[in-house]
Parts: sequence; C-alpha cells; structure tokens
Amino acid sequence: MRLEIRLGIAALLALLVLPLRVPAASPAPSRLEANADPIVRAAMARHGTPGLMLAVVDAGRVVLAKGYGVRSLPSGPVPDADTVFAIGSISKAVTAVGAMLLVQDGKLQLDEPAASYLPDLPERWRNITVRQFMTHTSGVPQVPRATSFAAALRRAAGEPMTFRPGSDQEYNNFNFAVIGKVVEAVSGQPYLDFMRLRVFGPLHMSSTGVRVESADRATGYTAGPGGGLRSGAPGFAAGDYGVPSGGLESTAADLLRLEAGLRDGRLLRPEATCQMWTPAVPPGTHYTWNFTPGWQRRVAGGTLVIAKNGAVTGFTSMIQMVPSRGAAVILLWNLKQPGNDFWAPTADLLQRAFGTPRPARGEDGAGGE
Repeated sequence: MRLEIRLGIAALLALLVLPLRVPAASPAPSRLEANADPIVRAAMARHGTPGLMLAVVDAGRVVLAKGYGVRSLPSGPVPDADTVFAIGSISKAVTAVGAMLLVQDGKLQLDEPAASYLPDLPERWRNITVRQFMTHTSGVPQVPRATSFAAALRRAAGEPMTFRPGSDQEYNNFNFAVIGKVVEAVSGQPYLDFMRLRVFGPLHMSSTGVRVESADRATGYTAGPGGGLRSGAPGFAAGDYGVPSGGLESTAADLLRLEAGLRDGRLLRPEATCQMWTPAVPPGTHYTWNFTPGWQRRVAGGTLVIAKNGAVTGFTSMIQMVPSRGAAVILLWNLKQPGNDFWAPTADLLQRAFGTPRPARGEDGAGGE
C-alpha cells in the first residue's frame, strides 16, 4: 500500500511539473558529509551562528544527521536530532498539513470564503477564500500583534486592503492566524489539540508544540549591542493566535518524521498533497519562489523543490524537499539576524548532494519567514 501511495504522489506531481529529473545514485554518507561541512561551516562563520542541526534525506533514507557548534553559549553541548528549536514560519507549513486534513475530510473547502467558517471577519474580508489566505494572496493589511485575535481583527477592520484579493501576493503572518482560527472553527478543537490528534500524534512528533518540555533545548540568540549576541526567546503561549503562523517548536527528528509522513502518504492522500503544493501565481506577484497553501516551490531544470523557511526571535529554520527523488534538507539554528537565512547554502547543498539545479541568479531568497 505504501509503495502505491508513493507512486501516486509522484504521478500527480508529474502532472504539475514535467519533466521530473531522474534521480542519480545516492551519495555515500561520508562524501555527503564532506560536501556539506564546508558549506555549513562557512555560512555559520559568516554570521557567527552559535549552533546548527542538519539532516539530509535521500531516496527516503536519512543519510546525514549532524550537529555543529553549540546549542547554548559559551560551551554547551553540540545540537543533536532531538534538540528543540523554535521553527518560526515552518509553523505555517505544519498548519497547512492540518488544514489539508480537513479538506481531505470534506469539512473545509479551499475556495470557500474564510468568512463562511469565521463570520466575525471584517466586512471587506468576507469574500477572501481560504486558499487566498493560505497562499498570501488575500490582500489583507499587515496586522500588528494584539492581545487577542478579536482585538487584532478590530485593529485591522479600518485598515485599507493592500491589494485586491487574488491580484497580487504579499507575505503576511496574519494570513495563518486566520487559518489557525479556521482550523479551530471547523474541527471544534483548540489548534494544538487538533494538531496533536491529527498530525503530531500519528507521526510520533512528540517534541513539537509550544514550550516543549525538554532538557535538550537550544538557546536562541539575536544581535546584541556592540556586535555581540544576546539570548532571546520567542515567548509564545499555547493559546496565542500567532502559534499557527510562527509559534511552534520542533526538532530535526520530528521534522524528519513530518517529511517521511508526507512522502509516504501516511496523513494526506496524493490529491491533497498535490493541492497543498500547487502554487498561486497572481499577475502582480514579484516572488521568485511561488507560494502554495502553506509552502513555497520552485522549478529549475525540470526539478520541483518544495520549501519553507522560518525566523522568530533567536531562531531560524529551513526545510527543502525534492519529491522526485525522496530527498530533503532540514536546517535548524539558534540565531536570527538579517541575512542569516541559509537559502543560498541550502541551494548549494541540494546541488552538491543531488545535482538539483540552483535557482536562477537572484532567486535564492524567497521573501518570507
């Protein structure tokens, strides 16, 4: 059954992007590590990144899992696969998996107005679809954080739209605050309860959530005065409306379980996975990576790459997947500062490890976090 599901996903992806590259032989772990080390260490040195955890998958197997630096300054242990990091906006991709389960259940429609599920949305938002919120094509204004979702809506209600829904694209964290509330309304459960029941539990992602209890935890850092670093924590609470957008914590081991679950079809059927990875490309978009519901994607040389990055106080993260060869690169590190995003090093890793074409010149950054 699992083989049939995997072939089904590949076939459906081929309908979206042709041709798909034929995988080359998997690189030996020692050679892969030799390729990865200089790329990772150079990127860490460039920004003074304290610690980083790298995991690489090829042909559905974990072929490299390695920590670099320290999980806490000045001389803490090296990060490992079970070290807890805040993952920032990779939370959006995780939330999208939960939302697509509801689509798969027939309880949520991507092209239905979100107001059908959340009747208290502002009047001018009432025709914006769930898909438009999930692909950052909603046009809603950037909404400053408020004490509650209801308070944020009140602040946003009088603000002008950024653009006509569906006509353009602008990355906006509040889009997934809305989607988190849609998930709650449709499921009848608090966001984290639903995600534990339908996503984290079935995939055994036991270290994913908010304020995860673990002694194996990275300390986050931001730029401090005088060029040094200072520790900083994201500070989300379990009930915060921003959690579905950027408030989750996780580990490399749990993100590997998520990648495997998507690849093997353990949660989503192929049709739902393909919907989740189908891009919205409005006429006004300026993004070089296209946004899909919760994710981003690019195609180079016939190769489809699915990605999501994240950044939140003290932490930055990256996941990129090449579905045609069952490959993935996961990076978690404990520093957030401008430019420390690892888009270019991840492209280097995919190219060196798997021959995946790099983005065109100037396309390394995806414009979201």
